Amino acid sequence: MSTSRTHLSSHCVGKMNPTIPSQFTPPSIQSAASAFPPHTSNSATSLISVVDSPGFHQWNADTGASMHMTPHRHWIRNFTPHRVEIKVADGSSIYSQGKGSVLFDPVINGQVVRGVEFADVLYVPDLRNNLLSVLCLAHKGITITIKGDTMEFKKGDDLWFVAKTNSFTVAYLQGTTIPIPETANLSSAATLPMDLDLWHRRLCHPSYPVLKKMIKEGLVTGLKITSPSKPDPICEPCLAGKMVADPFPSSTNHSYKLLELVHSDVHGPIKVPSFSGYKYWVTFIDDSGRFRTVYLMKKKSETFSCFQRFKAWAENQTGCQIKAFREDKGGEYMSREMDDFCAEHGIQRQHSVRARPQQNGVAERANC
Repeated sequence: MSTSRTHLSSHCVGKMNPTIPSQFTPPSIQSAASAFPPHTSNSATSLISVVDSPGFHQWNADTGASMHMTPHRHWIRNFTPHRVEIKVADGSSIYSQGKGSVLFDPVINGQVVRGVEFADVLYVPDLRNNLLSVLCLAHKGITITIKGDTMEFKKGDDLWFVAKTNSFTVAYLQGTTIPIPETANLSSAATLPMDLDLWHRRLCHPSYPVLKKMIKEGLVTGLKITSPSKPDPICEPCLAGKMVADPFPSSTNHSYKLLELVHSDVHGPIKVPSFSGYKYWVTFIDDSGRFRTVYLMKKKSETFSCFQRFKAWAENQTGCQIKAFREDKGGEYMSREMDDFCAEHGIQRQHSVRARPQQNGVAERANC
């Protein structure tokens, strides 16, 4: 954080008639633990309540925040893309999209004083409060003193700015944040600049060269860029949509002895049960000859009893014993009684990786 002794005429104390922010009473206690918006409601009422909250416009002096953070892109100068994970109190994660500096005009005892600049402020769109990290300031040599309902922030003997606490013991900085000039005419609720990132998301994630061509050639009416900020090189929806998996090679290994390896898979529930109430079936396939045996079931939990019946029938008919049993690690195969039964009879368990049906392709294809 730094201070500036020189300022523009529009920021001159002698030419400004500052309005001292009044003390607001928030509807609920605001803290780092509740600094991100709930995603359970899309109503206009919830949006208005967030925008009208003092924490949405003022800086909350937070002792729990590790970095300065704001959801307002139009406050941040010298913006650079910067993605970092931010852990919140409930264990979930939110992510920053960039960082930069923010100019702030403090008000002390009713007078606008020398402006300060908060450096390395993270732009976190999912926040609903502006968090000023008290610990971060302390590490940079700022002395914080609490007297009654006032927090004082000093550098040496100079008082830089103050924060006032309300009845909820939430401390808000006294003063005004200066937006960047190109977005100064936007409303406080319009936190997103008209940049390439915004149009990239609005137009269903076209590539940036295509987007620039649309703007240059005027192919879309009303498509305007008002912010020169560079696009974020990391777009999660684009990365997820372009992810591909390598093909699974076909296996050429086959057993030559009966029941040396048995494949199994459960299918169901089917939409229309049978006349007798069956909604599932389980398939057992011998790897050597691909001979299939199917048992109908009313519940998935009957898989173990079906395996016992299949083992008794197959071994009695062939005179061979089951040596290995392969399945997809579904819950119906992972009971303790199944483990104990296989261990007792010397049957090797083979599990394919979850959500990878290709690894259990013999049984999966049989149930298609």
